[in-house]
Amino acid sequence: AVTAEMGLRFHPVRGGMSRQFQQQQAAAGAAALDQPGLLGGMPAALFESDEDMLADMARCIQQHHDNSRLSMCRVALGPATARSASLQLMRQVAALAAQHPGVRLHTHLAEGETDLQFSMDTFGSDFRQYVASIGWDSSSAWFAHCCRASAADVQAFAAAGVGVAHCPSSNLRLAAGIAGVRHMLDSGVTVSLGTDGAASNDSPHMLQEARMAMLLQRHTGKASGCSAREALRMATRGGAANLGREDG
Repeated sequence: AVTAEMGLRFHPVRGGMSRQFQQQQAAAGAAALDQPGLLGGMPAALFESDEDMLADMARCIQQHHDNSRLSMCRVALGPATARSASLQLMRQVAALAAQHPGVRLHTHLAEGETDLQFSMDTFGSDFRQYVASIGWDSSSAWFAHCCRASAADVQAFAAAGVGVAHCPSSNLRLAAGIAGVRHMLDSGVTVSLGTDGAASNDSPHMLQEARMAMLLQRHTGKASGCSAREALRMATRGGAANLGREDG
């Protein structure tokens, strides 16, 4: 209601973290129930059942999603990371989104150095195999970070139309690495910019992210790593494309 009153286009992502999956990981020794009130080292209140998550995602779509041209509010669905949802839940989320035109999919992928090993140990797959196995290999999906995406991952993303939200300041703050944005752009991946959130970015300022994105890709000593025009495009048209805004 507030964004409507302000005249802002709003693309809320209904996120979530699965209580069942985290409990399974804890039982398997991949996460610890450190003390009462915590689950996998995080406040237990942050987690919810798969059933409740899916039901509320459906409610959000029903109440808020508007896929008409120039609409002011469109909903996306986004379990937080591969570490917070089972393959089954991710597939169910993809199936729910597919029932509603314009509902997109978002999660965080290939961010830190341990993410690939987690995916291999837990799901038996690398990033591109994981994305395909959950049915998120489509132009309806975009992933935050992808610092650790391989050249083969990038090629698979480009072929499927998957987008990437580059979060340069957060990646540096968390020492996650530098995403291969130059390779992504050259391969045809739609790249947008993000701040990741207040917990991992001291100043969620999009102009700062655009500048940082440009500078990081020049670390090789070549100004062609990223031009100012390319940084501006990522901050504007790239974001619009990853949100499915192709209506002017």
